Amino acid sequence: SLSASVPDQDGTGATDRTLMFSTVPGPGPAPPTKPWECPLPEYKQKKGPNSPTGFGPTCDPTRIGTENAHLTEPRERKEWREMNTTEINRFACALRVMDETTTKEGRACYGKTFWAFADLVNLHACAAADPRGDQGHRSPSFMLFHKSFVRTFEMAILSIDPNIEAIPWWNMPLDSAPVLFLNGTEKVPAGKYYKDCDPKKTKDCDPKKYIWTDKYFGKQTGSGPNFEVADGRWAYRKLHRYGDFDHEYWSTYPPNPNGDPVTKPPVTNECVVGKWFSPRSPKVGKLRKQKEFDDNLDQNCVRCCNGQDEEHGQDPTCKCNQTKDYVDVYMRGPTLDTATCSPYVTRNPNGRGVGTVKIGNEKQFDGNGRSDQDSLLRYTQHDFDACANSNNTRNWIEWQNCQEENLFGTLEGVYCPADKETCTQSELEKVFALHSSAHDKTLGEIGDVTTSPSDPALFFSYHAYIDKNFMVWQESMMDTGRFTDPVKKDLGHHDQSDPPDLTNKNYFGYPRNVKVEDWQAHVDEFVNVQFIDGMVKASNQRMTLRNWVAPVSFDHFDLQLWQDLLGKDGQTQWMPPGHQNSSLAEQWHDAATMNDTDAKMIYQVHAGVDPKDHNVYNVDHKIDTEDFLGPACSSLTNVWGETNDAEKFTNAKDETARGVFNPLFSSNCDQPTFPSPQPGSLTHNLTQCARTYSTSGPFIYMTKYRPPDFFNRGRQANPTLPWIPGTLLQDIALGGLPFRNLFPTDDGGEFGYSNKEIIELSMPCLHGRAPNNKTAPCSPYYYSKGE
Repeated sequence: SLSASVPDQDGTGATDRTLMFSTVPGPGPAPPTKPWECPLPEYKQKKGPNSPTGFGPTCDPTRIGTENAHLTEPRERKEWREMNTTEINRFACALRVMDETTTKEGRACYGKTFWAFADLVNLHACAAADPRGDQGHRSPSFMLFHKSFVRTFEMAILSIDPNIEAIPWWNMPLDSAPVLFLNGTEKVPAGKYYKDCDPKKTKDCDPKKYIWTDKYFGKQTGSGPNFEVADGRWAYRKLHRYGDFDHEYWSTYPPNPNGDPVTKPPVTNECVVGKWFSPRSPKVGKLRKQKEFDDNLDQNCVRCCNGQDEEHGQDPTCKCNQTKDYVDVYMRGPTLDTATCSPYVTRNPNGRGVGTVKIGNEKQFDGNGRSDQDSLLRYTQHDFDACANSNNTRNWIEWQNCQEENLFGTLEGVYCPADKETCTQSELEKVFALHSSAHDKTLGEIGDVTTSPSDPALFFSYHAYIDKNFMVWQESMMDTGRFTDPVKKDLGHHDQSDPPDLTNKNYFGYPRNVKVEDWQAHVDEFVNVQFIDGMVKASNQRMTLRNWVAPVSFDHFDLQLWQDLLGKDGQTQWMPPGHQNSSLAEQWHDAATMNDTDAKMIYQVHAGVDPKDHNVYNVDHKIDTEDFLGPACSSLTNVWGETNDAEKFTNAKDETARGVFNPLFSSNCDQPTFPSPQPGSLTHNLTQCARTYSTSGPFIYMTKYRPPDFFNRGRQANPTLPWIPGTLLQDIALGGLPFRNLFPTDDGGEFGYSNKEIIELSMPCLHGRAPNNKTAPCSPYYYSKGE
C-alpha cells in the first residue's frame, strides 16, 4: 500500500532500501509563509540548564516516567474534534520540542521516555529496513509494532508536557467522501464533516470541522509550490536529516546498570550498530564526489540542487569546489517527489499514476497522475465495524487481512462474513482497507513505508485509529467466546505448551513459534521442488563461472543469489568472458522466474495443498471447492477524472459521465486463488487456522506475488519460512532497535519487549485489570467514543 510497492516516481532508480533518504540542498530561501509559532508562554524561555534549546517547559526528569503515579490510571485518547484550541496547541508545541532537542538532551531534561523526533523516524525506518524482512508492515507484527511505536511517541510527548494526557486519534469516516456505485450514483453519503457534505443527505453536516483544514491537519494536497503543507500548525514543517539521528547515543544505549561505560555496542541495537541505512543520492551526476554517504556529510554539492549535472537541468556553472559544500540528507523516501529539492513535508495525493490498462480490445490508458476524484478518501463506519467484528475476522491473521489491501494497488481488505463458516473467493466481502487507504490517498511523506512518520499529526492519529479498531476487535473476541480472559498477565497456553494449543483462544490466534523438527521437515521438502532445484543449479553454474570457491547448494542459497540470477532492472547482467553473446543470461533469468505452477508447488509445501488435485485447482485457476479463500481482483478503488479520454460510462440518468469508479483497474490481475491452508500443515498451525489468505498473512517470501522490492527489504530472510523471522509470538518486537519504557509495570528489560509481552501488557482494561497491576495489567490508555 505504500511506496515500497510502487514504481520510482522520478526515474531515480531508487529501489534499494539503502536509497531510503533523498539528497536535497540545505536550508535555502525561507518558506513563503512563516511557520506556526507556539503561543503558550510556558514553552518560551532562555536557553540554559532548564531548557537545552531555549524552547519547551522547564526541565524535570522526574516529572514522568514508567514509574510515575500519573500513569497508573488509563487515560483517554480524544478524537481531534473533541479537543479545544489550547489542547491542540499544547500537542503541537510539545512536538516542536521533540524536533529541536536531541534524545540525549531531552532525557537529561524530561526523563527516560523522551525521544528526539529524528530518532523516532529512524526507529520506524529500522522496522522497514530489517534485513530479515519488514518487521512492521504486511505481517502479523504490523499491529504490535505500530501500537508500540505510537505509544513511544505518546510517552515522549507526555515527558515534555503531562497536561496533554494522551495523543489524539482521527475518526476517518467523519471526513469520508461519498462512496459511489459504478454508475456514479451515491452508495454511502459523505461523512458529516466532509468538505462538501450535503445537509439533505448527511445528518449534522458541518464542513467547518473537516480534518483537512488549517485547524487540524492542513490541506490534503500541499498548497506550497512543491506540494509542501503550507497552512495550519504544520505549515512548512522541516524534514529531519539523516545526520540528525543520534548515532553516538544509540550505539551506547542502553547504559550499564552500574554506570560503567558501555564498552561493546549493545546487541539489541543492531539497526544502529550495523548501519542498516547507507543513504545515497537518488542520482549520481558529474558533480557527485561519491554516491554513498556514511559518517561524513560533505560528499555532495548543496548549491547544485541534488548534485545533478547540465544534462538534468541544473546550473552547469556550479562547481563543488568550496570548503562549505555540504549536503543535507533528508529523511524522505526515494519514490516521492524528490526532484523538487524541497526540505519541507509534502502531500501530493495525485502523484501516483494509475498505470496502463486495456480498454476493450484496443485502447490503452496510460496513467499520468490520479484524478481529484480518485484522491478522495472513502472509508466508512461499515468498513470499521466489519473488520472489528470477530464473527467476520476470527483470529489475528483474518483481522490483519481486513486492514491491509488484499492485492497491491486495490486498497481493499477482505473477510469471510459472519454467516459463513467458510467462503469461496467470490464470497469474500470487501472493505476499504483502513491501513492502506490514508497512506495511499495522501502520499507525499505519508506515502513512504520507511519515513511516513515525518507527517506526524496525520501519521500518529491515523495509526491510533487502527489501534482503536484492534482494541474493539479484542473486546469482540471476548464477547463471542473466541478469547477467554484469564485476568492475569499470562493469557494461557501458547506455543510452548505440550501439546501445543492450536485454538484461537490464547493470544487471539497470534502466529506462534513452531517446533524445530516440524520446520526442518518443511525445509527438506523444499529441496525437491522443481523450481527450487532448477534455480539452485543455475546459481551454482553462474557462481562457478565467477570462480566462487564453494558450490552453491540449497543449504546456503539465499535471496541475494536469487536476485543475482534475475538481474536488476536496467542493469547489464554479468557474463563470463567468452559468453557475452550466449543465451546464459536469459537461461539464468528464466530459471529464477516463478510461474503459477511453481507458486502452487511451493504453496503445497507451506500449506499442504496438492497442486495436482483437480478438486482444488483446475487448468483455468477457477474455483472448484468451498475451501478456496484468498486474493480477489478488485475494481472498486480507482476513479477516472472528468478530463480523461478513457472509455465513458452511462450514469443512472442515461447521461454520459466520467469521474466514476474504473472497473478496469485490476483487469490485468492474473493471480490464481489459493485454497485455505490444510489442517496439519505448517501454515495452518502457524496461523491458528486462518480462513483468509492474502498479501499480508501469512507473509511468504517464496511466492510469485511478493512485493516488488522484497529482495531488498528481506535480504537476509530465509525463503523457506512462511513467516518473517522476528515476528512470531516469542520474538523480540523490532530487534533492530527494541521498544522500552512503554508500560507502568514493565520497562522491557535488557532486550526490550517481546510480541507476547506487548499483547499481555496492552489488554483492554476490563474484568478488573489495571495499568499498574503487575498480576493483571492492561493498556495505559483507552479511546473516546468520538464525535
